This record gives sequence, structure tokens and C-alpha cells, in this order.
Amino acid sequence: MYGAARQGRLVLRTLRSIPSASLSSPLVRTLPSNTRIVPTQSIRVSLFSSTSKYGQQHAAAEDMGAEDLSHVHREFSKFSELADAGILDQRIVNTLSNRMGIQTMTEVQRMTINECLDGSDVVAQARTGTGKTLAFLTPIVQRLLREPNFNTRRASIGDTRALIISPTRELAEQIADEARKIVSGTGVQVQTAVGGTQKKYHLKLMQRMGCHILVGTPGRVKDLVSDPDSGVSLDNIQTFVLDEADRLLDIGFAPDIEEIQSYMPPREMKDRQTLMFSATMPRTVVGLVKQTMKPDFKFVRTIDPNEAATHESVPQKVVYLPGMENQLPVIAEIAYKAVQAHKADPTNNPPFKAIVFLSTINEVKMAHEVLRNMREPGTKGGLFAPHPLAPCKIYEMSSRLTQAERTRNSQAFRHAESAILVSSDVAARGMDFPNVTHVIQVGPPKKLEDYIHRIGRTGRAGKPGEGWLILQDDERNEFRQLVRDIHAHNISEDTTLETATLDMTQPTQLSAETGKIMQMVESGIRAVPMGDKAKAYTSILASLVQSSVRRPKQAVVDMANNLAKFGYGLERPPRVSPTLASKLGFSGVRGLEYGGGDFEGSGSGSGSGSSGFRGGNDRSGSGFRGNGRRDSFGSNRGSFDRGGRGQSDRRQDFDRDSRFNRRGDSDARGDQGSRW
Repeated sequence: MYGAARQGRLVLRTLRSIPSASLSSPLVRTLPSNTRIVPTQSIRVSLFSSTSKYGQQHAAAEDMGAEDLSHVHREFSKFSELADAGILDQRIVNTLSNRMGIQTMTEVQRMTINECLDGSDVVAQARTGTGKTLAFLTPIVQRLLREPNFNTRRASIGDTRALIISPTRELAEQIADEARKIVSGTGVQVQTAVGGTQKKYHLKLMQRMGCHILVGTPGRVKDLVSDPDSGVSLDNIQTFVLDEADRLLDIGFAPDIEEIQSYMPPREMKDRQTLMFSATMPRTVVGLVKQTMKPDFKFVRTIDPNEAATHESVPQKVVYLPGMENQLPVIAEIAYKAVQAHKADPTNNPPFKAIVFLSTINEVKMAHEVLRNMREPGTKGGLFAPHPLAPCKIYEMSSRLTQAERTRNSQAFRHAESAILVSSDVAARGMDFPNVTHVIQVGPPKKLEDYIHRIGRTGRAGKPGEGWLILQDDERNEFRQLVRDIHAHNISEDTTLETATLDMTQPTQLSAETGKIMQMVESGIRAVPMGDKAKAYTSILASLVQSSVRRPKQAVVDMANNLAKFGYGLERPPRVSPTLASKLGFSGVRGLEYGGGDFEGSGSGSGSGSSGFRGGNDRSGSGFRGNGRRDSFGSNRGSFDRGGRGQSDRRQDFDRDSRFNRRGDSDARGDQGSRW
């Protein structure tokens, strides 16, 4: 996949150099619990780094140096057949068929379950949404149930037989939920260890209920096993699973994985099985394979090299914008048109369900607040008025949220028929969200894998989907490099979105529909507190500096300031601390407002012509006030209109809006007017 076959010889040579190890030993571990075994060779971070921006990173293929089982014929296709053959416990099959409604195995399950049951180390490459989770959970539970002394005593905290590591809290909890369904009525205890939750609470659960299968994120699992007072032990570990292995390495968990393994018995003393599952097999995984897998591990690829991958089969469109201030209007236009298309023709247009990816958590919060607070122009009722995208719900997903909020939002989005999930990369990997019709990525991806796994959220299980990539006009070279690296021929430039062509710094004539969309965005912008706008502004400054597009520092500040003025409706850009400005290399650059983080003074003056920042909360309009000359998105907004109206009509709109602002903040949000 992605040139894997051509590069597989590199992996073959590397893997042949792996020293052989004892696969089984009668020796019993005699070291005390929580004793670290320091490996003679550490997992170096350099092994996991890419040599190029998008990289030619896919090195694993059928000649990976392991036994390739990708083309071995499997006689079983149903779980009941495994039970009839004595391979799988009947209780598992009953749960799968009766409670979960699963009778037929997917390709990855059919090709890996039997191999995993015999204790072999397995590396499996399979796309997301193909049943990878069940492929490793089923063998784990089966191995537990066939232990002769299982269930003869109550489970304890030191009985952990399987450890499953996931890169995100959401994916870990999703795996644990699936595991609890499978083990229903068997006595197998499943516990979680994830960050963002109360460590003591989960520890007490493990102490009270015991633990056979532990599912967690690297940091929290490391904290537990390294704490001598926790009682959590890996002395009895039988199976070690790394799900989304490439992602674990990509986001820097290599040291944590190494430390976790140091608390497991050495293989010379106690054998264990290691399973790796992932949608891609980049060269970064080779270093981890060397450190964790047995020399005779087996490789299973359930992806036909002649079959198009998700990013090669899902139609994708790229949109180039004249400025960052166009980003939110473009997202709103995509959503509005898709919602209207479903209402007009539900047979041929499925309910709109999208994931919008942004680079930073502050941008995520900003976009979520804008989309959530959008209202139709001219409607009464303020926030209680119908949402223009109804019945589409708006959810947020980022590391800024508590674990409870993230779990609640992911569950709500998963079960929603029509919804938008505004997300950072936390939702890009492994999470199973059904019926996602659109993936919208704002800005160029940092790595090839980021783009592939984001697109992988849509077009799953044969369902329709489409991808959108929203870029700035000076990011065309980044896009061309991306297209070359992913070998995709189904990406085309889209020129149908009117909001993408607007020069929002200049007077413009708008169509009625685009004027309506811009007013919807305006109403959402109005509701965002000044502090959130300031944080988004600062994050964008830093993100532009760190971008692979080399821009002059003055151009970076100008881009961010145009966003603040014409996108956020601010009279003046938010203040930036001198220390941060110096770190970002902005010394001597014009256009920055310096301060100590006090947002209150970011907008100067008062009255109808000012930005109206009161107490840093900007809920009254923040530059959207309209006085005939200066209005939302900066200056001369009176020249924008929906078409077919005279200048006198526009002046009347501005005058009416000014009267609203003089009456007070609460009235200002009740009527969005028709000033476009």
C-alpha cells in the first residue's frame, strides 16, 4: 500500500537482523512485582521520525520478513463455525450473535483470529471500520476462558492477562465497551486506565473487582504499573496489544511503550503474545517491531493492493481561500448546502454528518461556538430561535474538554443522524463514527498519515462520503506535494463556493443565498466571547509561524490581523504578550498589539463606531454593530449586500441596527438584520 511493495526489502533486511529469542520457557518469573527490566537497547525516537514532510513512509508489505498469511485460504466465515470446530467458546458466539447481532466475520477477523489463538505474534494491516477491535478481543477472551483454573477464584488486581494500548482516551473506552459486551456472563473483568479521569476511582474499581483485561492510554498505564503502591502488576501478562500502532509512535508514545514493557516479565522467563493492528504500516513501525515482536511473527494484510484505499476512492475537493477570514463562512456554506440538499431530495442525499478538523484546540472552540450560535437572519428569539442547520447538531471534541465531556460528545455524535463534530486530531484515529458523509480539513496536514486517517472517517463500510480540504492561496505547493504522495487521482479544485471567492476586505455584491450564509456566520461570531477570539488569534499566529509554508513574519501578522478584523469583527487585533511575540520572531513586525493578556482593552473606544468590548466578553457585537461606515468583519460592510437592493435600503438597515445597539446588549442579538 502506497509503495509498500517497493520498499518492503528495507524492512526485510532490517528484520533479518533481529536476534532470535526463546519462544517459550518453563521458567517462572521470580522477580518481585513492579520491578523494571531495563532493555539492553532502547526504543529510540529517531526510529520513528519521518525523513520528509509527507514522507514515503509505507514500508511494510507481503515481503516484510515475516510469514505472510494474507493469501492463505480460511475455511471459516461465520463465528458459529468456529464454535462448531471447538475453536471458539460457545458463550462468546452466543454473545456475538444474540446480543451484538454479529454472525459473519469480517476479512480481518477471518484472517487473524485463528492465528492469534495459537499464541503467535501478529502484525495486521486493515482499514478502519473493518472489525479490528473484535479481531483481537475475541482471541484474548477465548484464551482466558480456556484456562483450566479460570473462575475458580475471584479476580484480583494482579490478574491482568491482557493489556491493550490505544493512542486516545475515546478509542480506549470504545474498545473497553466492546470488550465488556463480549465477556458478558463469563466472569472476565475489563478495566480502563485512561488520562483525564480520576486515577483513584479506576484504581479502586480494579482493587474491588479485579482485572483480566486492561485497556488504557500509554501515560496512565505507565503511571499505574510504575506505582509500587497501586498493586497493578503485569506479571501474568499473556497478550500485549498495540492498536493504531503507527499513531502511538507518531504522537510520541514510544518512551511510554518502552517503559510499560520494562514492567513485563522478560520473554526468557515468561512468554507473551504481541499483536499490532493499524490501518497503515509506515516505516516508523519497524523500530517497534524489532523491539516487541518474536522473530517468527506473522503478517496479515487485509487490504488488496489493487483495491483503492479510502483516500483513493472517496471524492475529495480542495478549496483555495484569499484569506483566513473565509474559513468559517466556507464551512458554513458546505454544511448549509448539504442540509438543504437532503431536505430537497432525501433519497439521493443522506443526512449531513461531518467531522471538521482544525489545527489547534482554540480554533476548534472558536469554530464550534460560531457554528453552534448561528441563527437565520431576521428571525426572532435570539438563541432560542431555530438553528439554520436544524436538525443538525453541533459538537466539540478536543483535549480541552474533560473526559466526561469528550465521552458524552463522542457518544452523541456517534448516535446522531445529522451532526457536525468540530475536532482536533483526537478524533482522527480509530473512533468508529457511522454514516459520516463529509470530512472537512482546514489547513494542510502536518503528515501524510494525518490526511489519510482523517479522510478515513468517511466512506466507511461502502457508505458514500466526500472530503474537503480548505487551504490558503499560498498553500498550493503543499497540496501538489500531498497529491503526489498519496497517489490519488480523485482530488479536484472546487470553485462552486461563493464564500471561498469573497475578498472580505473589500466591498462585494453577494447573491441572496450567500448573503444569508454570511449573516448566519455573523450571528455566530457575535456570540463568541472576546477571550475565546483572542486565544484563537494567538494560536493562529503560532500555527502560521510553525507552518511548512515559509511566510515572512509581516505576512503572518497581516493574515492573522485580517482574520481578526474581517473574520472576527474586531476593531483592533487582540493583545499578544511581548514574550510570546519575541519567541515567535515578531520583534519589529508592524501590526501587533502588545499587552499582558488583558483582553478588555483590545478594542478601543465606545459607542456605535467602536468594537464594543465590555469586560472582554464581546457579546454585544464586537465590531458587528454597523454605523453606516464600520460594521461586521471590519470596515465598509455597508457595501456588501444580497443583490437587487438600492443604496438607500442599505442605509436604512445600518440605521436600524445602530438603534438596536443603543437599546442594549440583550436586544442587539435578537435581530440579525439584513445588512448583507
